[in-house]
Amino acid sequence: MKNRSEKSCGPQPLADELPADVWTLDRLGEFAAIEHRAIVHDEITLAPRYWRLGLALHLARKLIRHGMWQHFLRAHGIDKTRASKARAIYGAFESADELDGLTVEEAYSRRRRPRNRHAKEGLELDSLQKLSAFLRNLCDVIETAEAEAQLASPESAAELLNILPQAFLALEQIRIAVEACAVGVE
Repeated sequence: MKNRSEKSCGPQPLADELPADVWTLDRLGEFAAIEHRAIVHDEITLAPRYWRLGLALHLARKLIRHGMWQHFLRAHGIDKTRASKARAIYGAFESADELDGLTVEEAYSRRRRPRNRHAKEGLELDSLQKLSAFLRNLCDVIETAEAEAQLASPESAAELLNILPQAFLALEQIRIAVEACAVGVE
């Protein structure tokens, strides 16, 4: 069925016809617009599913030992980017019903983002939160890397051995800076 906004004269893409290199730019644009509208329409039904996935992942995350998140996602065939988006959507809405009429992207755009607040000492709270999140994520990545390192070829292992001191030095510098800030907190 044709949308009223589509032109009625001229060649119209058929539902089962795929774009071809002989199509004009206008015809390709019309086809792309039809497909885009269909995707947006389908995403409206997907948004509540993202919320439910986010709820399940939120609850699972509470039960998972530190450093095991990536393993959990892989074991269940869940893409980490999609998992992150689902958790953000879950965090932004009280229930799946609130997503009625929203696409996944619209729901995701309403996620809670930290505000850019400056501490009196000139440090940004966002930066500290990002550093904290980075270090937590790094622990997850390191756990995965440890398993992958055991599979390295001798050549790859030699290359990794050259890179590791730089990584250790960078982490040590972070530790020293944080330790200096923590003096007197004890």
